[in-house]
Amino acid sequence: DEHVRGDRVRSVLEIATQMVFAGEPRDLSLLFFLFYLRSGGGFIRLTSVGGGAQGIRLRGGAQPLSQGLAARLAEPVVLGCPVKAVLHEGDEVVVHAEGRRFTAKHAIMAVPPALAAGIDLGPVRSEARRKAEAGMPMGSVIKCNVAYRRPFWREAGLSGESISDGEPIRATFDGCAPDLSYCGLVVFVIADTAKAFGTLGPEERKLAVVEHLVRLFGPDAAEPVGYVDQDWSREPWSGGCYVGLAKPGVLAEVGTALREPAGRIRFAGTETAQRWCGYFDGAIEAGERAAGEVLAALRDQGADRV
Repeated sequence: DEHVRGDRVRSVLEIATQMVFAGEPRDLSLLFFLFYLRSGGGFIRLTSVGGGAQGIRLRGGAQPLSQGLAARLAEPVVLGCPVKAVLHEGDEVVVHAEGRRFTAKHAIMAVPPALAAGIDLGPVRSEARRKAEAGMPMGSVIKCNVAYRRPFWREAGLSGESISDGEPIRATFDGCAPDLSYCGLVVFVIADTAKAFGTLGPEERKLAVVEHLVRLFGPDAAEPVGYVDQDWSREPWSGGCYVGLAKPGVLAEVGTALREPAGRIRFAGTETAQRWCGYFDGAIEAGERAAGEVLAALRDQGADRV
């Protein structure tokens, strides 16, 4: 308010903040804003499609990546088993989950801080860690897929990408399959708008999105053959999207606690990354860092097998 006087510039900054963080400018600290931009190579790179953070999609979606990683593990991933507590018991770390116990020498928690806050760590959770978890709520996004018989926007020479200052849509992208076996637009409803939009019924949401698409792309957008949306804020195992947002003051006061071990518990997850925080690359960096910490600790302890 003090330094950016032009209405257009302020509007662009507000929209860009909503798009990158899925939150309103008031929801996050300036320090976190600047750190996040630096971790991803700058504002332009984070918001760009060509050569930027928005430029790559995984063929078949993100799930095959998880499945491929899981297939390489010696033991199967345990699903449908929410963790209630990760506690130090003697020389072991014990994971308590829906009546089951898993024991290990060390543990790595790779969930967003806001979800980690709901897991009992016993006395090893520091006050700084507690403040960091409480001060990083998730962003708010509703992602909508609107299917059409043909990519009419391409036929009109359009990319399918749009940024809007109207309601409810903040941005759209071309969501077509490479072979056009599926044609559609991906729609993002974000931040405060997503919170209000999520209270509407499914048909109301569809009508509002289609109506806005008609304003953006013309009458052909009025006839979708399919519509589905996902309100990530209502997903209990994510709590929102895309990433935990540090409230004003949190990063400066307790930000280092995000990566500090709690006894034999290490913390990973994309929020703890220093490069590409909030993205897949950041999650990988954080996982490698935490795994390295555990390996070093095991060697220090003289473990026979690492």
